[in-house]
Amino acid sequence: KIDQSLIEKGILEEYRAPLLPLDKDSLKKSGFNDILSGPLKPSVLRQPLIHATDSLARARLMFGNGREGGESAARIVTSIYNQICTFYGQAFLYPIVEALQEMLKTN
Repeated sequence: KIDQSLIEKGILEEYRAPLLPLDKDSLKKSGFNDILSGPLKPSVLRQPLIHATDSLARARLMFGNGREGGESAARIVTSIYNQICTFYGQAFLYPIVEALQEMLKTN
């Protein structure tokens, strides 16, 4: 939700990417082989890092490195890092590990 009073003052809120975790029930139904050949496949795990690296390179081109970029570049780098940590943690690996844990308990 956007705070209109901040917009009227010319202050923009920081963008927060939505958290879209993997569905644990779907993971459990797919089984061990599909999890290993799907979301845990090395090429699938690398894709978000490739895109994050590309975003960091673009931020460096836009804002420069060192003193020229300053606070804006630092905020962008921190935001990209936060999104990657959120994705790999809460949205991707945690649901997979929890689904595997529940699958191991039942087998």
